[in-house]
Amino acid sequence: MSAEENKAIVRRLLDEVMKGNLAIADELIVTDYAQHSVFGVPQGREGFKQFFMGFATAVPRCSLHD
Repeated sequence: MSAEENKAIVRRLLDEVMKGNLAIADELIVTDYAQHSVFGVPQGREGFKQFFMGFATAVPRCSLHD
């Protein structure tokens, strides 16, 4: 996969997440996704979803609140 293809996937992922569609993680995030943050969220897709739910709490205009 090219760098441009990877960028397109990441853009799609972030666009969908910002619209409130965390289910997109099940399609685009690998099952053994490693979260490298200090927030203590679990690894994998569920950790990705939890991280962005925390982000939505910090950014009230995010569509994840709807």
